[in-house]
Amino acid sequence: MIANPRLLARPGSITHVPAAEQRQLISRTTSWLKPGGTLVASLGVGEAGEWTEKWLGTTMFFGHCGEKAALESLRGAGMTIRRSLVERQDNEDATFLWIKAVKAGDPDR
Repeated sequence: MIANPRLLARPGSITHVPAAEQRQLISRTTSWLKPGGTLVASLGVGEAGEWTEKWLGTTMFFGHCGEKAALESLRGAGMTIRRSLVERQDNEDATFLWIKAVKAGDPDR
């Protein structure tokens, strides 16, 4: 994770939390941003679910709540979606929803 009051990057970390806990994680994470701050994150795509499998040489947990629920969670946390893109990872069979979202409010406050 990379963070300052204006930018927060969470590539990959949200997808390693159980789906039932992701809404709260998104809400807590976005609360760290100042108004006008930007979140860049990758989320799971497809049907919601959880599973464990070998990835990058180790056993890894994966979970996601589905694109629609993830985007609703971001909006519910006061974020405006500036860009969302479903992108297939180029070196293996994995697809992610990449988002860029901005926290609502006056950035000068």
